[in-house]
Amino acid sequence: MPTTTTVLLESLRDTRNAAAWEEFDARYRRVIEDFARSLGLRDEDAGEVAQQTLADFSHSYRSGRYERGKGRLHSWIIGIAQNKVADVYRAKARGPGQASETVMGDLSDANRLTQLWDAQLRQNILRRALERLQSETNLDARTIRAFEMVALRGVTVEAAAAECGMKASDVYVAKHRALAKLRQIVSELTEAYTSGI
Repeated sequence: MPTTTTVLLESLRDTRNAAAWEEFDARYRRVIEDFARSLGLRDEDAGEVAQQTLADFSHSYRSGRYERGKGRLHSWIIGIAQNKVADVYRAKARGPGQASETVMGDLSDANRLTQLWDAQLRQNILRRALERLQSETNLDARTIRAFEMVALRGVTVEAAAAECGMKASDVYVAKHRALAKLRQIVSELTEAYTSGI
């Protein structure tokens, strides 16, 4: 079972707990990068926003500025990331090809930012769940391959069966087994990301 965010946050109180900080980084860096990209930033800028957001979070958390009673963790991280994205757009506005007012206006729409964050979080959970499906389950490689072809890439059952050297009925069984495992993993990860925060 993945560590819940509540337990992870408690572990972060120990500044020497490198494993907790690595888990926090692994959990949120990609979400922040994708969030920044969804706001129009290029990969390089999104990576920098993620780095700065995590650094600011670390500093703020270690100095005791995050209080659960004052807001949810994701709202706090969104706020930091929002400011970092705005900094990038302000810097671009001072140079050629100025940032548009529309983009800057989008950064003040809290509902839209939360929706974008939630979408990126769901995608990250699914990505991590697929990684776990491949590395941590007892499903064989052929079963996973058939599942990915049919369920994720939209390949027909017949084509997947031919490519994987399976019968069509075996592909249906593979899809069902892998989907059941994937749902379980997604549920565990979703609980870990959202419990107690």
